[in-house]
Amino acid sequence: MTEYNEYGREEVLRACQARGRLEDDSVAGVDLSGVPLRGLSVLRSTLKNTSFARADLEGSLFQRALLLGASVRQAKMRRATIEDSKLYGSDLIEVDLEEAVVSGTRFEGCSLMNARLGHASIQGAVFEGTDLYRADLRGARLLHARFRDPKLAGASLVRAQLDGAFLLDCDLKEANLRGASLRGAMFLSCDLRGANMTEADLEGATFAASTLEGANLDGAKLRGLSHGGTRFVHVTTQGATFS
Repeated sequence: MTEYNEYGREEVLRACQARGRLEDDSVAGVDLSGVPLRGLSVLRSTLKNTSFARADLEGSLFQRALLLGASVRQAKMRRATIEDSKLYGSDLIEVDLEEAVVSGTRFEGCSLMNARLGHASIQGAVFEGTDLYRADLRGARLLHARFRDPKLAGASLVRAQLDGAFLLDCDLKEANLRGASLRGAMFLSCDLRGANMTEADLEGATFAASTLEGANLDGAKLRGLSHGGTRFVHVTTQGATFS
């Protein structure tokens, strides 16, 4: 294992550019903002307080990586793969993860505010205490994802864009989906008990074998909504539009 600190920026750059990867390495306090690192592989490495803000990481691979207070703010990570990794207190604001593959990864105390995740495949991911305010997940596929935020009594997906998204077996209990756009989205075997979906756009959405017990749909757009085998016990729909 090679350890790099804030004084080893040039060494890290040489390693990344010569080998195209960080493998079993530890990087702390290094600023790689804006650096072109397309296709970089980060394998079994720890990145602590390291910045890839605005870096070009298109097609990169993060496998069994540990990110602690790291930043990929506004980084270009289209078609990147994040696999079996853990991100704690990391900054993913406005990151471009369109068409990315995220599997078996935990996001805790992170911010994905205004992140772009259009057509991404997200499987077995956990979002704990993570902010997805205005995140764009249009056309994304979310399988077995967990959205939990005990501090905020529900994950923050306020005004998130989930048009056409497919959500299978997702835990969205008490999630805040206020004003979210969910047009044509498919919820299959999802738990939305106590979810706040006020003013959400659910036109053409489908809920199958799901539960929305105690959910708030006040002011929501529900035209064309389908709900086979779904529980709507104690749901409020004051001011909602059905046509």
